[in-house]
Amino acid sequence: MMQHYGNMSSATVLYVLEQFLREGFDDGYGLMLAMGPGFSSEMVLLRMTHSK
Repeated sequence: MMQHYGNMSSATVLYVLEQFLREGFDDGYGLMLAMGPGFSSEMVLLRMTHSK
């Protein structure tokens, strides 16, 4: 992935989320975590459901 996009650091979670949504998922909860430069971190609790 780095050869195509470079070092995306914590922004990689958005790329992974896009791939996850494209490939499909089961309804439920998930935790999205990222570590950034220095010591920064992001955490998001996701509730994933399919639109009806």
